[in-house]
Amino acid sequence: VVAALAYITLSRGIAEGELLHLLSLEDDVLADVYEWWVPPIRTAPPLLLTRLLGDLLPYLSRRGDGIGVELLSWYHRQFWEASDEFLFGSAWSSPQIQRRHKELADFFSGSWAGRAKPY
Repeated sequence: VVAALAYITLSRGIAEGELLHLLSLEDDVLADVYEWWVPPIRTAPPLLLTRLLGDLLPYLSRRGDGIGVELLSWYHRQFWEASDEFLFGSAWSSPQIQRRHKELADFFSGSWAGRAKPY
């Protein structure tokens, strides 16, 4: 949940598919999901993200990006501010926020395209 909230907060608009792929790259998320079993392909189950987004539905907005993809973002600035304060505190230089920004940058730059992430 924390990783998904962080990606929604930092991206200011992210597609559901991109969010699922980012969560699949997050070792902590996969360790929590697959606590007792290691699947042959390590990806985050789409149903978990669907359930989480269903719970967050009143607080999220879906807007188009101009090419037909819906982007998720916080419905109101106060939700973004509350999430930012809860996740990262008041310091924009915290290690947690730098880590999440690096994960987003690696994903969108294509660092993991075409190769499996080691674990």
